[in-house]
Amino acid sequence: MTKIFESVGTVRRVPLYLEIILVMVAASLMFVWSMPNLTGLRNSLLAINFFICVPLAWPVLKNGGWRRFFPVLPLKIYVLLTLWIVVCALLFSDNRVVSFHEIWGQWIRSALAGAMGLMLASLSVGHRLRLSSASVLTVLMLAIFSQVMLHDVDMLWQWVRTGTLPLGETRILESRTVLTYVVNLLLAFSAAELMGRILFNRRYMPLPGIFFVFVGVVCIFASYTLQTRNGMIGTLALLVSCSLLFWFVKRKATNNILVASLVLLVLSGVTTLGWFAYKADPRWGSLLETVPIAWDTQGHQEWIHRQYPLLADGNPVSGSNYERIAWAKEALLQIAREPIGVGYNRSAFGVALKKIHPDLVETAHSHSGILDFTIANGIPGLIIFIALLWVCFQQGLLSFFKNHSPQGLLLAFIVTGFFGRSLVDSNIRDHMLEQFVFLLCVMLVFSLERDSSES
Repeated sequence: MTKIFESVGTVRRVPLYLEIILVMVAASLMFVWSMPNLTGLRNSLLAINFFICVPLAWPVLKNGGWRRFFPVLPLKIYVLLTLWIVVCALLFSDNRVVSFHEIWGQWIRSALAGAMGLMLASLSVGHRLRLSSASVLTVLMLAIFSQVMLHDVDMLWQWVRTGTLPLGETRILESRTVLTYVVNLLLAFSAAELMGRILFNRRYMPLPGIFFVFVGVVCIFASYTLQTRNGMIGTLALLVSCSLLFWFVKRKATNNILVASLVLLVLSGVTTLGWFAYKADPRWGSLLETVPIAWDTQGHQEWIHRQYPLLADGNPVSGSNYERIAWAKEALLQIAREPIGVGYNRSAFGVALKKIHPDLVETAHSHSGILDFTIANGIPGLIIFIALLWVCFQQGLLSFFKNHSPQGLLLAFIVTGFFGRSLVDSNIRDHMLEQFVFLLCVMLVFSLERDSSES
C-alpha cells in the first residue's frame, strides 16, 4: 500500500477500493453473523475488517482524537466491566483456564467487533469515507433485510406450493429464535427512521418512506410465521413504544383527539396481532397451570432429567414453559448462593448446577442471558453491565430529543431490544453478543452527529 489516504480538498480520504472492501465486509458480517456453521468465516471477516481499519483509523483516533467521535462514559464503564470479569475469573473460578479461554473467545472477540464498529463509524463521520454515516447504516440494514426477506419469500413459496403456510419454521437460519433476533433488529431500524420522519421531519437514511413501511410489513409477517413468543412480544413492544413516543411528542403540538385516535388505532392493530399470535401458539393456554408446577423445583425435579410432569388433563407440560420457569428459579437460587459469581463462562448455569445436581442432563444455559451473565460475574458484574446499557440508552434518547436524530432513537431501540431479549433468551454470548457490541459502537458514534439529515 503506497498511499493510505488521498487528499480531496482539506479531507484525506480512504482510497476507493479500501472503502468498498470495508463496507462490503461489514455488510457481509451483518449477513453471516447469524448464519449457522460459519464461525470460521465470521472470524475471518472480522479479522480482515479490523486489520484494514486500524491503519486507516489510527490517524483519526490517535492522541485523544477518538473523543470527538465516541462518548467517554460508556467506554469507562466497559473497561471497568472488563476488569471485573477478569478479576472474577481469576479469584472465583473453579477452572481459570476455561474462564480465560471463554473471556478470549467471547468477551474479547466481541470487543474487537466493537472496536471495528468504532473505527468504521469514525472514518465515516470524519468524512474519510465517501459514504456518509446514513449510507453506511443503510448498507448494514439492507444486509439483514435480505435475510428476513428470504424467509418471507420462502414462506410464501411453500404456501403457494403446498396450500399451507408453514408456521413455526424457517429454512434460512439455524433456528426460528435466531431469526427473530434479526427480525426485531430490522424492525428497530425501520421504526427509528419512520419516527424521525414523522415526528421531526428528519430524513436520515437515503431511502423513500414507503420502503420502511414495506420493511415493517415484512418484519410483522416474519414474526407471525416464526411463531416465537419472545420474538412476537419484542415486535409488539416496539410498536407500542412507537405509539407512546408519538403521543408524547405530539401531545401539545397537535389536536389531542387526533393524536389519541391515531395511537388507539395503532394499539388496536397491535392487540389484534397479539391475539392472533396468542391463539396460534398452544403454549399460552397451559402457561398459568404450568407456573406453580415449574416453580416447585424440589417437588417436581423432572427438569433435572429434561422430562416433563403432567398437567391436570394428563398431557405433559410445554417444555418451553416448564424449563424456562424452573431454570429461572434455580438460576436465582444459584445467584443467592454465590452472589460474587463463579467466573466467566457462557455455560456458567450448567457448570454451577452440575455441582449441586450431578445427574443434571447436559444443560448449558438458563434461557436467560441476564441470569447466565449474573451467575458467571456476580451481582457486581450485573450492576456494571446494566449501568453500561443505561448510559448508552440515555445517550440515544438525548440525541433523539435534543438533536432530533433517528440514529439516536435506533441506539435506544438496539439497547432496549437486546436487554429485553436477554431477560428471556440466552443472547449475551456468541454471534449475538458480537453483533450487538458492533452495532452499539457504530450507533454511539453516529448518535453524536449534530445534523441528522442525509445530504
